[in-house]
Formats: sequence, C-alpha cells, structure tokens
Amino acid sequence: MSNSSKTRVTIEAHTDPSTITLVKKAIHNPKEPRHYMTVNSVEGHFSVTHNGVSIASTNKALEMLEVAHILVRPIYYFHKSNVHSKHLVPSTKETQCPLKGLARYYHISVAEVCIENAVWSYHQTIPGAQIIKDYYAFDPSLIKVDIKLSSTL
Repeated sequence: MSNSSKTRVTIEAHTDPSTITLVKKAIHNPKEPRHYMTVNSVEGHFSVTHNGVSIASTNKALEMLEVAHILVRPIYYFHKSNVHSKHLVPSTKETQCPLKGLARYYHISVAEVCIENAVWSYHQTIPGAQIIKDYYAFDPSLIKVDIKLSSTL
C-alpha cells in the first residue's frame, strides 16, 4: 500500500473549543469540530458472505475513519455495483448523521436467513460527503467483512 493511501489520525485534547485544530482533508461536524471523519480509497480484497452466498466483493473500497469522543474502527464501503442487491431487503430504519447525511438501512436475506439492519447507504449526503453516495456499508457487529489489504496479499 502506498503512503498516500495510509491514514494517520492525531487526536488532541483541548478544554477550550476555540483552540481546536481541524484535521486536514477531513469532514468536520459544524456543531462539534472534534467530531470528524476521513474517507480514503483502499485496495485489496474485500468481501461479505452470508449463509454461504456472496453479498459483496471488490478489490477497491472506501475506508472511513470516524472520530468523536472515541475513535471508531474503520468501516469499509462497497460501491453499489459490487453488491448483490437481490439479497438486500429495504428496512424502515433511517438515521441522520451530521457528517454524512440520511442513511437508509437494509436487511440481508439469503435462503430465509435474515440479518436485520445489517447494511446502510447514504442516498442523501451532505455537502462534502458525496464520495460515499452510491456505496453500501456493512455493520461489522452483525456480519463479518473479510478484508485483505494490498500490503497483506
């Protein structure tokens, strides 16, 4: 993996909000600048299977790192062309994120085995977050996302 695709995040603690240093190339929450995210294109092999069936597979994904009061583990986004949407069933769940926009959720269903709200996509993004439009993310607490970055192939 080239150095340009690696992400390093430095977190600085401040008690005075006027002394916050913004992270370059990050999308910041306008109401809380210490809440931000970075999105980078990464290469490797990324796949999701459920009940023995491929749900998504790609050699190029978007890696999102989000920082709020904690550093959230990376979430990998698959372009819609790399997701077998026939296994996604729309959910009624929607969430609003100040960094990304409006997310719609989906259940994964294969051979009558369903994982509820395991996938989301931002069909309506806020300015600055358009890069994730038309991409799907899989909740790693509900389904395993197999990741082999190029440097580990």
